[in-house]
Amino acid sequence: MEPHLVGEEKQAAMRSGIDCRLPKRLAVVQNMAEVSKSSPQPVRLHHWAWAAGIIGLPLSHYWLMAKIEPFYSSIYCFLWWSYIFAVDFVVCRLRGTSLLRDRPKEFLLLAIGSVPLWLFFEMVNLCIQNWYYVMVPWSFSWGMMFLVLAFGTVLPGIFETVELVVGVIEKLAPRGRIEGHPFAVNRWNVRIQCGVGVSDPPQEPVHSRAGIGAAAPSAALEGRTVAAPDRGGGVAAGDRMADLQPSLDGLTSAPGVAR
Repeated sequence: MEPHLVGEEKQAAMRSGIDCRLPKRLAVVQNMAEVSKSSPQPVRLHHWAWAAGIIGLPLSHYWLMAKIEPFYSSIYCFLWWSYIFAVDFVVCRLRGTSLLRDRPKEFLLLAIGSVPLWLFFEMVNLCIQNWYYVMVPWSFSWGMMFLVLAFGTVLPGIFETVELVVGVIEKLAPRGRIEGHPFAVNRWNVRIQCGVGVSDPPQEPVHSRAGIGAAAPSAALEGRTVAAPDRGGGVAAGDRMADLQPSLDGLTSAPGVAR
């Protein structure tokens, strides 16, 4: 047998061996991918937050009712943060997305921005003295920590509640989303939205027999004519109410009425 034929047979055998091993390797890779999909995902920060909210919300109400310290003195923070975390979990189940899971940076910015926002209202309250706080720590260090934690719940609480309401409406809506008529941009709607220049729309004059009857005595005293509606819906010129003159004479001859 010639040498070059032996080399070609070896190469063909090697290629067939590679071709046989390739499907096996692909099958191994596919099995590894399926195992990775079926295996549980690592616990992330939002999972701990959800667990804290679900457990902490009823527990905080128990601390409030039983007046258990040191939780009772700072119950505001425990109640609101538990509510925010629990609502975020419900929103994720309803809509498939949430602030904590999908937009954690946005959630953090909302919490940080809430502190100076509510401090502005506190500065206004120094002048109007509209509210005061109870069950808050008195020491400076605990007071500052309580301030940051309490004021940081304002915007996250608002946004989480809005997403919860939207998620519930989307579940109850027929097509799974909120639908409505498009906003018509006209002068009246713009005035309503801006809150300026809003006035009652002009009303057309109302002609009725009751109004005509009420105006008839004064018009007859002055010698004017009164317009009365005809059967066709129009307004025809009336006469001088001559048939009412005898009764008007008796009315004006009563005491205290000058003719």
